[in-house]
Amino acid sequence: MNLIDNKPSIFIAFVINNRYIRWEEVHYEATINDIRYLLLHKYKIENSILEVEDTEIGETIFKRIKIKKFIREKNENALSIRVYTEHPIKIPRDVI
Repeated sequence: MNLIDNKPSIFIAFVINNRYIRWEEVHYEATINDIRYLLLHKYKIENSILEVEDTEIGETIFKRIKIKKFIREKNENALSIRVYTEHPIKIPRDVI
């Protein structure tokens, strides 16, 4: 088990516009705001709709909800988040 600050981390598979897949490791206490910050600063995705475990998350709702709330199995530490943008984007291969 990987640890960030002595707590288990969560692995996220971002599926961006059904085209790109990127893996990230986030703190166990990460929120939707943290995920949006990561998308903005690393992937340059400003406006998007997130879909987590069949729940659509718009820009203004669920901001403080913790990502771990979407993990269904107690022993799991991974999650898929689908990211949809209004316009097509291109993510360079060097952004890993």
